[in-house]
Amino acid sequence: MNITKKQEDGLTYFTLENNQGAQLTVVDYGARLISFKVPTKNGLKEVVVSGTTKKDFDGPSKYFGATIGPVAGRITKGQFTLDGKTYQAATNEGENTLHGGVNSFEWKIFTPEEKITKDQAALTLSYLREDGMNGFPGNLLVKVTYTLKNSNQFSIHYEGKTDELTVFNPTNHGYFNLTGKMEDISEHTLKINADQVAELKADSMPTGTLLKTAETPFDFREGKKLKEAFSSDHEQIKMKKGIDHPFMFNHAPHTVELTSPDDTLTLKISTDRDAVVIFTSNFGDPVVFEKGPLNFHGAVAIETQNMPDAMNHLGFGNVLLTPEETFESTTTYEILEK
Repeated sequence: MNITKKQEDGLTYFTLENNQGAQLTVVDYGARLISFKVPTKNGLKEVVVSGTTKKDFDGPSKYFGATIGPVAGRITKGQFTLDGKTYQAATNEGENTLHGGVNSFEWKIFTPEEKITKDQAALTLSYLREDGMNGFPGNLLVKVTYTLKNSNQFSIHYEGKTDELTVFNPTNHGYFNLTGKMEDISEHTLKINADQVAELKADSMPTGTLLKTAETPFDFREGKKLKEAFSSDHEQIKMKKGIDHPFMFNHAPHTVELTSPDDTLTLKISTDRDAVVIFTSNFGDPVVFEKGPLNFHGAVAIETQNMPDAMNHLGFGNVLLTPEETFESTTTYEILEK
């Protein structure tokens, strides 16, 4: 097990490597995952899609692989009420708040701490969100720990501690393509253990209604190719030009599986969160990294979290954090090869 690091443009890049040769690269800027190279029968395969430079992170790759917080997803009009007091978060997508508002976690330098044992390498990245930043209450200490194991499995563990009642719903905004390229993911197979999906308005805000996935293009319980959903005339698919929706997991297990077009590699994601947002890179404008362009539908973001805008919808779960508790959550990523 090993951790190497390099400095570039004021940022620190950490690469965790296990004894099998798997490499996980994380940047302190936004506690950001930018690469996961796994050993396969055909050599090392990159499965993460991301920019790699500060110019990328400040522009087209703003959210790619970043730790998102304090609240992932959108908040209606940036407003929520805690103990009878209404708070106004900074709005950055029309009249709504997206991913914590302007200049949130994705553009913060996190403080690193490395730890290596015989069987794993771990990197903990910490950040103190000050009370009132972007309108959110409480001094919130956030710790994000990336752990790479010798089994070629890695996990992201989130921890949050506040001194005032607040809201906290973090995620990682990692994008994946199991071909090692940034091209069409239509032939990938997606499987989600979820029989409910959130209905969205045109501005991507949830209406508050959870739709049954059965007999719709959102039914991925048995697994199917993404192109089957993309070709649907379902109004929700047509409106978003693909998938950009929160799925509510069934009771157990909370899993998502993405399988390569040739059916040889599967990324299995397991989480203790209640939901997952799937976004199939339905970008209106081309995303161009310094290394080249990302094609339309060129990757899929898999964001484990609780339901977005939960504080404003009954039945969407709890995203409150009190000073008496410590928030903890883990999502695990595993590559399986046939």
